[in-house]
Amino acid sequence: MRTGPVRRGGGAVRGSALLASAFALVLLGPVLPGQAAGTAPVAVRTASAAHGEAHRDTVTLVTGDTVTVTTDGAGRVAVDAEAVAGTSTGVATTFRTEQGPSGDTYVIPDSAGEGLAAGRLDRELFNVTRLAADGQGAPGSDTLPFIVDYPGTPARSTLAARAGDVPGVTHRTPLTSLGAAAVDVEKDALHAFYRAVLDGPEAVVRPDRRVRATLDVSVPQIGAPEVWKSGYDGTGVKVAVLDSGIDFGHPDLEGRVLDSESFIPGQDVQDGRGHGTHVASTVAGSGAASDGKYKGVAPGAGLLIGKVLDNTGNGDESTVIAGMEWAVSQGADIVSMSLGAPTEEGSDLLSEAVDALSESSGALFVIAAGNTGPGRSTVASPGTARTALTVGAVDSQDRLAAFSGRGPTATGALKPEITAPGVGIVAAKAAGTHIGKDVGEYYTALDGTSMATPHVAGAAALLKQQHPGWRAGRLKDALVSAAQTAPDDEVYEQGAGRVAVDRASAQSVTATGTADFGDVRDEERKVSRDVVYTNDGDHAVTLSLALDLGRGSTVPEGGATLSADTVTVPAHDSAAVTLTVDPARTGTGRYDGYLTATGDGTHLTTAVGWTEQPPKHTVHFTFTGRDGKPGGQTNLQILNMTSGDAELQSITFMGDGTWETQLPEGDYALQALVTTYDTNRIPLAVDTFAEPELTVDGDRTVRIDARQAHELTARVDGERAPLERAALGVTARRTLGDGATAAIGIANGVSDRTTRYGAIASHTTARHGTFDLTAEHRLRDPLVQGTWKAGGTTHRLDLLTPDLGKRFTGDRRLTAVDVGTGTEADYAGKDLTGKLAVVRANGWLVPLLATAAQHHAAAVLAIRPTEGATLVQDNGNSAVPGLAVSHEQGAELLATLAKGPVTVALEGRADSRFTYTAPFHATGSIPERTALTVRTDRFARLVNTFHADGEARIADDVLTVWHPWEKAAFRIGARHLAPGTRTDYVYAADSQYAQTVRASDLSDTYLEEYPEAHRARATVRRAWGAAPMHPTLPRRISCALCRSDLGASFLLAPYGDGDATHYGMGASTSTFTYRRDGQQVPAAQLFVPEEAEYRVDQSVVRRTNALETLGTRTDTAYTFRSKAPTTGATAPGCTEVFGTGHPCAVLPVILLGYDLGVDGDNTARAGRALPVRISTLRPDGYRGPRVTGMRVEVSYDDGATWTDSGRPHVRPDGSATAVLHHPRTGAEHVTLRVTAWDDAGSRTQQTVVRAYALRR
Repeated sequence: MRTGPVRRGGGAVRGSALLASAFALVLLGPVLPGQAAGTAPVAVRTASAAHGEAHRDTVTLVTGDTVTVTTDGAGRVAVDAEAVAGTSTGVATTFRTEQGPSGDTYVIPDSAGEGLAAGRLDRELFNVTRLAADGQGAPGSDTLPFIVDYPGTPARSTLAARAGDVPGVTHRTPLTSLGAAAVDVEKDALHAFYRAVLDGPEAVVRPDRRVRATLDVSVPQIGAPEVWKSGYDGTGVKVAVLDSGIDFGHPDLEGRVLDSESFIPGQDVQDGRGHGTHVASTVAGSGAASDGKYKGVAPGAGLLIGKVLDNTGNGDESTVIAGMEWAVSQGADIVSMSLGAPTEEGSDLLSEAVDALSESSGALFVIAAGNTGPGRSTVASPGTARTALTVGAVDSQDRLAAFSGRGPTATGALKPEITAPGVGIVAAKAAGTHIGKDVGEYYTALDGTSMATPHVAGAAALLKQQHPGWRAGRLKDALVSAAQTAPDDEVYEQGAGRVAVDRASAQSVTATGTADFGDVRDEERKVSRDVVYTNDGDHAVTLSLALDLGRGSTVPEGGATLSADTVTVPAHDSAAVTLTVDPARTGTGRYDGYLTATGDGTHLTTAVGWTEQPPKHTVHFTFTGRDGKPGGQTNLQILNMTSGDAELQSITFMGDGTWETQLPEGDYALQALVTTYDTNRIPLAVDTFAEPELTVDGDRTVRIDARQAHELTARVDGERAPLERAALGVTARRTLGDGATAAIGIANGVSDRTTRYGAIASHTTARHGTFDLTAEHRLRDPLVQGTWKAGGTTHRLDLLTPDLGKRFTGDRRLTAVDVGTGTEADYAGKDLTGKLAVVRANGWLVPLLATAAQHHAAAVLAIRPTEGATLVQDNGNSAVPGLAVSHEQGAELLATLAKGPVTVALEGRADSRFTYTAPFHATGSIPERTALTVRTDRFARLVNTFHADGEARIADDVLTVWHPWEKAAFRIGARHLAPGTRTDYVYAADSQYAQTVRASDLSDTYLEEYPEAHRARATVRRAWGAAPMHPTLPRRISCALCRSDLGASFLLAPYGDGDATHYGMGASTSTFTYRRDGQQVPAAQLFVPEEAEYRVDQSVVRRTNALETLGTRTDTAYTFRSKAPTTGATAPGCTEVFGTGHPCAVLPVILLGYDLGVDGDNTARAGRALPVRISTLRPDGYRGPRVTGMRVEVSYDDGATWTDSGRPHVRPDGSATAVLHHPRTGAEHVTLRVTAWDDAGSRTQQTVVRAYALRR
């Protein structure tokens, strides 16, 4: 079974998110020596991390906010959060970030605090790591799936009606077993959906998580043929297989299906994946296509096939639950589920549904443990369900598979209970599918707990036929207690052992399968479990009992005792013995082992396990905001550093002044964010708290008081120009010695608000592992500066500007006009033409700006009418610039304006001329001094020139900062004027910086660079978006153009600009065709061992819009000669792609680069000569002949006709300069065609349609 997520097929307040995209990666399968062309290629490693690529997903939260999650090749994570626009709330959004020991990242907008604190929102709704892994960032879907959990057990019709009343719901499925409804919600309506659920009748919103699909030797291994001899083959038993469907045409499954249903929209039950067919035939296949060799465990059983996984092997929780409910309604005796999802914080709806349906119907749910072993607590949901029979995997020698999920569960429960063969299992192959290793036409071999599970389901069917009256619990006990225990494996790895259905069938006595004590406390009294022996035979059976608890921690004498050493079980009756654990004697630790009962030919095993926790003490928390009142919102992390599992609690409080909890004795780390709100719920302050060491050895009180916070500020020593705060990101991170980590912080811009940010000094210093506090500051040249005069005194205005919105430009003196609250009536009788409209408002200015524009005002100055935090927001579409000042500064201006005319002097620009970015970093604890001062000589100078196609526009860029001490990156979004230039000063140390640039608000085109560290005082110049856009070879991509005996890679970015360090992502479609010696062939058949001429044609079509009109298409033909690399040959990065021991060589491909010398708007002067420099590049490691010739052609009609510009001289470095003579009239765009070649058969011809434009 493969556990984990399933891949499934509003504007932003700051538009800097990055689309999920990737390079055009073409992996060309080999034809190995001795193979004929057309045979199947050998698999090639394609992991993007091996190439050093960044993987990016943009996900949408239930609140409507969006988050971009970027993971680089080293596994480092960066997040970029954007608030949903258009809600008119006038409330600033602060995004809190958290990470835990699992490595998952949570991004929580403060608007979610109320729902989290009230338990109305599942915390996993904000697990952006899981949302991205679940495929939520994949393009093509306009809806998102959720499960709305209602109190009680509403009827199906009631559930459907309630879900249908919520805004944005396009599809709903009642889940009666849970009292819930699965809903699909339109992304554009998410905010309305979210508010309606929270403001409506009590309900809880949870993520509809993804689930994923997880015999000739194995069937005899578990003893099935012996049971067949007794006349039991599963006849009359209904087994439901919930999976990817079934191949109805497979000979082994002919006549086996009683009923079927698909729960996947748009797909029928026919198996397009192959997983479900394999599983179903393991349960009940006839073996007809193999003369019985690959017969299933219960070939007489009837199958109920529920398709809950799509043809990629993935599905949603809700579809699985719907399939479970259907199976029970069809009378299933056994339900086999070879699927699962990771266990997360919060609820586990799949497990809840299993328990509810099992208890109501008596059906036994047999569920895979998952394939994420060998670590502890890796059993997947719903295998964590209490009533489920959870199955691990062993090989043909009963050795535990490394991948098999282990226990205990998060609640300390004993899982799995049993194992079965799951390595190299041969079973039916669905027609047209390609998973596993083919074994003839009709079969394939697969590994996984998915394969182990149907063995146990089939075994249960055999017992059910033999004992028709047995319900789920009895079947489970019978199979578990009869299992064959492996001597070297622990209980939490194998349960009672490998299923032995022959023993279970032959023995007349069964026993309780597990004596599971879960978590116990050493202050508790003795804890007991009854082990019940039930005899279905006609004669009494006497059993000798032996308790072996040596698998985990050593149990001291008297720590665990049996009430008897023997037990006699009367015929057709039961007898019980009591196993008692005394926590006072055993002490803290994990204990497990077996109680065996033997006698009269009977051998029974009961798996025993418990975890003894240390005593608990009361920890009392108090939360105080900067205003002295209970904290408005507090996000608290409690990291247990003693438990051995780095357990993390994350809790959200709204307006709570106190909280009390019980914590086990030990050492803890505490981290928190305390937000203080004003009366309009705009953050006055956000303060970070950390106590790296807290020893709980008795009752404790922890006071988190934001009044003690010290401001997080930054100053550049030596910079004389004024600076304003542009952005701030803060992270407090606690890392333990084993690498487990917990982090909390904020990640969003702060230029549109007066919110203060601080940190509360710690009382302790980290002793276990490390603690880091990082505050990433960005300061900038102010966008707008303002002053006004009264009585000979000049008053400064500290102006705020919205992230989105029309920029105020120029140096102007504007007459101020008081227009009250900005209504139409306030404008009556007043002339605002070319003047400054002064309004009493705060936050969302869009309607006020629209009214001001109708009255021809030059700008709007918003003054907060009451004391509190100041905020200014726009949606980016307003025709008039909006500015804001605090209540204190504005009140003085209004008072003076009431007495007579006031002129306000404003100096504004469309973009800052420069920025400074630098980190405040403290280790061990939060210090009392948190102000940062950095000298100007500690910065590197990055000069960014932004090009644009045609007219000027405001566009986006993001600076990603990687610090050596920080596992996550800081992403600082900004907006810039294009064409334009901005100088970014970055702190020069061991930190790395990388820029991402988007062409316009309309664009899905992104240009990126790889992270680099810079020296102090160094100057680095970058030109972004300079024509022409064309395919590029990204730097630092290992083995991007190479071949080995395993295959080849042809890895090119679909486009880049004129800067060789940049590569493009998004908004393009690439297609490839392949030729060998002039004949077109499939990619998998391209390469042959002997030398041949190859040609790869790449066509890239870029999506354009009103602001992106150039580089619309490129067509490139790469021709080269190549043969299989000789033994011992190698090339840079080959081992990262193909592994060690394989010969490898670079492909002698010629790549082209351009320096056209165009202006910032990507134009050149018509009627003038333009010298253009064209460079040629070779893959890293190339050692062959240099480029010897080049030809340049131009077209002024998009390639319909061509003009030869000659063959320029090629320099030794492979570059050449051609002079292009543009006509004075009749041409608007220039299309380029460049051909370059060497003397060894390599030639590249590239056509760039509308490479640049002409101006007159």
